[in-house]
Amino acid sequence: MKHLPHSHRSSSSSSSSSLQQYQYMTRQLVTLFCCTLSICSITSVSSASASLRGRTSDGLELEHEQQLTTTHHPNNPDASRRKRRVQASNDHVSYVDVIGSCNYENVLLAYTDVHGSSSAAMAALTGHLGVSEASVSSAVAAACAGASPLATETIPFDKLAFQGKQFDQNFMDSGSNNDMAKARIHRAYDNGVMNYEISWPGDYISQFQDCPQRAVMCCRMGEEVSSSDDQVCSMDIQRAALSNYLEVGPFRGGYTMFHSGTTAQCTGFAWSNDPDDFTNKYRGNTLFEISLLEGAAVDGKNVPGAPMCGCLSSMPTVTSSKCVTVKEGYRFTFSSMDEQLRVSFQVQVVPCEDTNGNEIGLVDHYASLVSQDVASSTELKQLEKRIVGKDNCDVSLSQEWFLQKGTYWWDYDIDKWTPFAGKDDYYEHFGMGSREEFVSLFDSSPNKIVRRICRQCWETHRDIYYKRITPVPTTLDLYDNLLNNWLSVDNTLNVDFELYSSYEDALASQNKWTFCNYDHEGVGFPRDCGPEGYIPSNWASFSPEKRGKRRILFLVEK
Repeated sequence: MKHLPHSHRSSSSSSSSSLQQYQYMTRQLVTLFCCTLSICSITSVSSASASLRGRTSDGLELEHEQQLTTTHHPNNPDASRRKRRVQASNDHVSYVDVIGSCNYENVLLAYTDVHGSSSAAMAALTGHLGVSEASVSSAVAAACAGASPLATETIPFDKLAFQGKQFDQNFMDSGSNNDMAKARIHRAYDNGVMNYEISWPGDYISQFQDCPQRAVMCCRMGEEVSSSDDQVCSMDIQRAALSNYLEVGPFRGGYTMFHSGTTAQCTGFAWSNDPDDFTNKYRGNTLFEISLLEGAAVDGKNVPGAPMCGCLSSMPTVTSSKCVTVKEGYRFTFSSMDEQLRVSFQVQVVPCEDTNGNEIGLVDHYASLVSQDVASSTELKQLEKRIVGKDNCDVSLSQEWFLQKGTYWWDYDIDKWTPFAGKDDYYEHFGMGSREEFVSLFDSSPNKIVRRICRQCWETHRDIYYKRITPVPTTLDLYDNLLNNWLSVDNTLNVDFELYSSYEDALASQNKWTFCNYDHEGVGFPRDCGPEGYIPSNWASFSPEKRGKRRILFLVEK
């Protein structure tokens, strides 16, 4: 028996039939789900074991009646793919997934998990490698030497289910699926898609366009979904307006509040702010595993009003969420047809753990990222507004905008604030105060704070506080800057002014916004500024066309 340290390595065979079989198996491991790359065509699909027929790049005719299949556990997430080092097999091929660096200790641990005992693992490993027990350690090292990440290849996310980009959007919104998609998703996984980097789908799936906390969560409900302690508290419809297609009431928003005991199975992940970090580079792989791959095994539906999967900023408020993370891994694939072992790089998605090896939830995992300086404490606070902790649904509801102190969030204290410009039906009666009136009000403001209320904006932009920290020069028209043309000259974030999401934060100078852009003619405050990053489409202008968001009110602190 022989081993091949890398799946691209060729094999010699004495017969044409053996050569064709080997070439097929090699291409099956390397080329990746050839049907999704339009190399093969599907002749029949009744399960994940689909019949394929096609032609390779050198013209070799291929036909294979059985794909690699893996045992699925639809009602037990702890026995799912991301938990296991499971051996998948058919009549000719089996594989073992190794988590962590490719070395003897990790390989033996993976084989032991599969075969149940160290003696059985050693017997299988020596058999696959074709060496004695005394030589197995050096043989593993040789097998690992040629396996490394395939950095030159990136798999487009829309080629995984291969049902079109609209299918992917609908799936992430509601969990809608079909047997054809499930078969292709399973085949993509079993044929080695995790050997490669999977692209991020933010260019075409709305809820992944911007992830300010660099965190994603999937929450599933339904009869086939296992019981869970993840309680659903509420959903602000506006968070996911681009995926739920709902415009509720005159304020283009609304809330769903859930009865005590309403649960969903939630799983999330987060990634480092370092673009070269493994968790950042392979976040598309992690998303594939907890969304499409999990959805191919479990028929679940979205929480009403929320997408099934999305960046945390678009998801419902829940009490808890399980957590997975991505790690370096390797797949040891053995073919009984040619009795050879092939080793390839394989991204592994595994449960998050603390330093003692205990599984932890998404909040605790994110706290560990903060301690490693790859996430911020401000980002953690934002995450904790979505994942509020056991028995804290009532507390989170009392903090929602519409229940604060028994008043609507857009109410304001007339003894504290003076309106100076209002837009559209709810605020037009305020009109537009003159520039001179605004300057007089602003000069009298004790803390030089301007407040903007927007009843049509996203949650992050409904109530914003502009706090001036340098004198306003005579060359700056702050009145026009706020209402019509948001410019950067003498008006730079955290140099000339600061932005906050609450008056209390503005007074305490805490939780400052961190991102702003400017200088687009006719686009007023705050263009695409955001608490932690770029957030578009929440600006307004007052003249001459009154573009952008409606139902806007500007006020000055008294």
